Amino acid sequence: MSLRRTVLPAVLVVIPFLALMLGVFVLVSSQSTEDREKRYRQVLEDPTPSAQDVTEVAGAPSDVVSGEDGSTLLSYFAADVEDDEGFAASAWRLYGPDGDVLAEDAYHTDSWEAGGSSSTSFTAVPGGFLHLSDATYPEDDGDFFLDPRGKRHPVRSSHTALGFRTGDVVLSLPYGDPKMLFRPSQRTVAPAKGLPRTRDLDSYVVEDRGTVLGVQVPEDDGPSRGVRRRGDRQRSQELPYRATVRDGDLATRGDSAAVALQKSADGSDRRLVALFLTTDNGRRWTTLRNSAHVPLDVFTPGGDEVTVEILADGRVLLDQGGDTSLLADTSHDNTFHRVTKPAEFVRVLARGNTLYGIADAEDPSYDLVRGEGLWLSRDGGHTWSRFPDGDDD
Repeated sequence: MSLRRTVLPAVLVVIPFLALMLGVFVLVSSQSTEDREKRYRQVLEDPTPSAQDVTEVAGAPSDVVSGEDGSTLLSYFAADVEDDEGFAASAWRLYGPDGDVLAEDAYHTDSWEAGGSSSTSFTAVPGGFLHLSDATYPEDDGDFFLDPRGKRHPVRSSHTALGFRTGDVVLSLPYGDPKMLFRPSQRTVAPAKGLPRTRDLDSYVVEDRGTVLGVQVPEDDGPSRGVRRRGDRQRSQELPYRATVRDGDLATRGDSAAVALQKSADGSDRRLVALFLTTDNGRRWTTLRNSAHVPLDVFTPGGDEVTVEILADGRVLLDQGGDTSLLADTSHDNTFHRVTKPAEFVRVLARGNTLYGIADAEDPSYDLVRGEGLWLSRDGGHTWSRFPDGDDD
């Protein structure tokens, strides 16, 4: 018997079988999507959702905050897919250094605005995490301090400004002036006074320890200047390009600071042309342009804005909407490598010296994306594992 005569009947049998299995797969996938939509809506309409329910339908966290002791606090947010003003739910979950869940909570709101904040806004502060309430969520528990064991403590809010001093934390809030601070010794939130001035800066960021990094753009055709202020001291340097700098183009931490210079020519899309940075508290500034050691051309002109973060050890991270990221090889910030991705990230975050990648859909969706969830890398984005179960990519 020839091989052809043996294989052909087998193929004729296998093809209908594969077609049948494909039909079953499509049916199951479709049913799974329908089930997920139904479950999603149940959670959003629940006036008292559980944290487990919200994290399940959200699929991936919206933010990550790391504590001094190695604990990790994740925030989750799920919004109506069809209606920008529909139901929404948020949750937070605190993991200990060993990955055990120590505390969690969830909230519901009857209406939200697209792009609005959720009630799970936390800031890492000495000794734990600070939660600030969101009036959008009537069930929100208000302001509180969460210690590393998951116990809540009341926070005092004061309208009287406090002079910024060592140990205070400047809070990064969605609204501008007045700047707010948190004083851990008194667990008090209050307006801050005594911070470096910012009114003469066209864009700026304030580090949690009170350092200001900003850009001055003159009204005439003169050069822009990068300005770094700490206490009563100021250092400034002329920028190599006259570029429109946004807050997300700026980062400062410790003695390091970085400005991503993005510009457009003749109305074209903005593109990253250089990185202006210092690693010695502004004594010397360096301009890094596209090269084999600093491949800035990997970023897509006209894509998501390239944001800047600085790791605890001074390495600079450049991220374009989670799709493309560059990380400095050392704290000297003179050579960079491209961060590998095990899934479709929408954000890559620097927390301490660890990178976190959030794999999620770009917009609210009932469907899960490949590898959805949270990933972490402790080796500069060369290898990744899932959080909290630790599975490798």
